Amino acid sequence: QKITVTSVKKVQNNGPSISGTSYKIVEGDHLWGISIRAYGDGFKWPKLAKVNNIPNPDLIYPDSVLKLPR
Repeated sequence: QKITVTSVKKVQNNGPSISGTSYKIVEGDHLWGISIRAYGDGFKWPKLAKVNNIPNPDLIYPDSVLKLPR
């Protein structure tokens, strides 16, 4: 008996890319998504947290402005 396994990866559209050196947070944002849009790599979110002195990355607030080191 032949078994076929199919894997599907869901890709989220996190919005347009971010090219500046700062970003104003909007409702629904998270550091992972911002880092994908700014750097093309979600795993760079700790860099954003450190540079912006964010002790709890799960708590970011709309209208706050993040510094985006380049």
